[in-house]
Amino acid sequence: MLLVLPAELEILREMRPLDRDVFNYLAERVDYNSGVIGRSRRVSYGGMALDLSERDVARRVKSTLVKVTSKDLINTVTRLVNAGLLSRMSAKGFGHDLVLSRVFFVQLLSADNSVQNPVGNAVGFQLGMLLKKLTNNNNDLQSNNESSQSSVGNAVGITSLQHTSTPGDDKFLMSLDWKPDQGDVVKILAMSGLFYENVKADWVNEFVSHWFSEGERKLTQRQWTVKLARLLVDYLSHPGLFEQRRGIGKAVKSAGFKNLAVPEWARIPRDDEQMVAFMRHFGYGEPDVGISYQQARVMLVRKVEIRLTEWKKGLS
Repeated sequence: MLLVLPAELEILREMRPLDRDVFNYLAERVDYNSGVIGRSRRVSYGGMALDLSERDVARRVKSTLVKVTSKDLINTVTRLVNAGLLSRMSAKGFGHDLVLSRVFFVQLLSADNSVQNPVGNAVGFQLGMLLKKLTNNNNDLQSNNESSQSSVGNAVGITSLQHTSTPGDDKFLMSLDWKPDQGDVVKILAMSGLFYENVKADWVNEFVSHWFSEGERKLTQRQWTVKLARLLVDYLSHPGLFEQRRGIGKAVKSAGFKNLAVPEWARIPRDDEQMVAFMRHFGYGEPDVGISYQQARVMLVRKVEIRLTEWKKGLS
């Protein structure tokens, strides 16, 4: 859902077409509860470059297609920040995910919380009612998905992802019987276009045992759950990363095994702008026209997993 405030429109009218396109792209991904972009739903320069570039248009010569680069977008975001529309909350430059706040929207939320501003209260109330309706519809869909996914979790033996909670916001040390909030894990994975049923029990068990043995870090139930979910996003987005971090599959030539180190064609780049070049170079084809960079990454992960499966069979 795209919502642009009147004050934002006034500024955007005087800006470049690409600036307006980028602002609209980012505005569609804002968290309406906080006015922040890029936390609840990942945003990157490379991903925007892929989504905003023309990849294939009927009756158009390829050389005339509009291509947007990360450098173009870094400059555009800088102009939006300088214009007072956005505020940075993350590091600048290549290789960084974007975290921004919508300045006027944050001001609206602040006004909504002030009893001395009845106009702000009225606008915020109307917006809240609309978003509540949309959220309820989304929750209905989510509950249906979770009911079907629970059986999948049992099938693969992911007992560590059953729902539990710790009362209040008390921080605690990791324990061997700790379990994350399943619903939150599912939602965080879905925001990156990833699927809960692909999570492996070893990933969760390794996380728990690592922080249990570390024995010093204290976090709340929600913080531990989010920390785990972000790790699972990395593992699902980069096939072989778990094995690589644990040192599994290193060459044991003395025992007569082949080198099991993760091959280059399975090391998906984190930078979204490098993803298309990676797909071309290693024979994964081009992203389908009309899909987002997140959908393209999910499809690439599946192709890599299939190739890895065949590759491992040849080593056995």
